[in-house]
Amino acid sequence: MELDAISQPPLELIERVQGADLVVGVLGAGGNALPAATGAKVREAVGRFAHPLRALLVVDDGAGGPRIEEEQSLPVLFCKLSDQNGAEASPQAIFHAYQTIFEVSGQIGARACGVIASAWQAVTPQWIDRLVRPALEMEFDLVAPRYARHKWEGLLNRSILSPLSRALYGRRIQNPMGPDFGLSSKLMQRILESHGGPGHGSPSLPGASITSVAVCDNFQICEAWVGARRQPPADWMNLSSLVAELLGPVFLDMERNAAVWQRVRGSQPAPVFGEPEFGSAD
Repeated sequence: MELDAISQPPLELIERVQGADLVVGVLGAGGNALPAATGAKVREAVGRFAHPLRALLVVDDGAGGPRIEEEQSLPVLFCKLSDQNGAEASPQAIFHAYQTIFEVSGQIGARACGVIASAWQAVTPQWIDRLVRPALEMEFDLVAPRYARHKWEGLLNRSILSPLSRALYGRRIQNPMGPDFGLSSKLMQRILESHGGPGHGSPSLPGASITSVAVCDNFQICEAWVGARRQPPADWMNLSSLVAELLGPVFLDMERNAAVWQRVRGSQPAPVFGEPEFGSAD
């Protein structure tokens, strides 16, 4: 699937927003009508800041086509994020959704962006706040999530992805592939440039590229406890396919960044914000 196959929101439509400090992109929570809880969570998160913020919510347009709607003083941009949504979305489809949200953020001059790829029902206003506040107020460029997990959840991440990322890049990030992130405008622009700019997506898994770009280019990275993440159970009957899907893009990033990780010695933790929930195994 090429990025050009996804209808991008017209520039004149985005310009109607007249700028925003923060963009919150939600994968798979849109449709023809915006669920009331979606806008309410974003409004509550934005209201926690001491200084007023202008925010834009970006959701999938369903079958309604690109448009701007006002949800109780919160502008909502409906646009085509991906041809696939939910648990069935391929890594490449998720990547293109990220890229669309980053392009919208750049076009309206947002200072930071929060991308929510987890099941929206599990997301809370505190989740959103913790993902974006370090990028808005503390000059961090990447805010990676820490999830509250039970003992047997996230096994591939804990046993393969996180240790591999730490060994390669020297940063101890518990969920290097997200999929939920907070990003600064500088990092968003750098990610777009590293993949050929708007309309020229790379078939990399989004989290792999986001984290590796941030580490290799010396952006400021932190982590934030966000809460429990709902996700469909892994298909252990097709474990080889699952591992190939996850690790294939990681190996591509390894090849591209060999000159960086070959010089890495040791590892360092990233600053962590928030507190873990009871019973977290991460």
